[in-house]
Amino acid sequence: MVGYPRRKPGRPSHTSPSFMVANLRLIMDGEVGPGNRHHAKSLMPTLWSLLDRLGRDHWPAPLRGDSDWRSEPVMQRAEAEGLDYLFKLRLTAKTRRPIEPLMVQSAWVNAGYGREDKESVLQLTGWTAKQRVVVLRRRLARDVAIVDG
Repeated sequence: MVGYPRRKPGRPSHTSPSFMVANLRLIMDGEVGPGNRHHAKSLMPTLWSLLDRLGRDHWPAPLRGDSDWRSEPVMQRAEAEGLDYLFKLRLTAKTRRPIEPLMVQSAWVNAGYGREDKESVLQLTGWTAKQRVVVLRRRLARDVAIVDG
C-alpha cells in the first residue's frame, strides 16, 4: 500500500510493528503490514489478540506505549479489561497548559531513581473523560546552557 515513507513519499511501503517487554527487550509478537497501517488504532486488534493468546496470568502490568497509543479506544479497552496502562504524551500546547503550573509549584514527590513527580488531570479533544497525568522530572547530569552573569 502507498504509505508515507520519508525518503520516498507516495511509493509503496510496509510497516513492521512489534510488541515487546520493554526492560527485557524481548519481542513478544510482530507483523509486517501495509504502509498505511501504522497507527495504534489499526494495530489494536493485533495487541488484544496477542494478550488473549498469552492468557491473563501473563499480561503486562502496566501496558506501556508511546504517544500514539494514548487514544481513547485503547484506554477504554484497557480499563474494561482491568489492565493498568501508562502512555507518553506529546508536549503540544494543549498538554502543556495543565502541566506548566505544576512546574513552578513546590511539593514534588520523590519518585525514585533521581526523579520527582506530580499529578494533574487532562482531557484532550476527542476524549470523553478526564485522564490522570503524571509529570516526571529529573536533574540533568550537566548544564545544557551557559549563563553569563
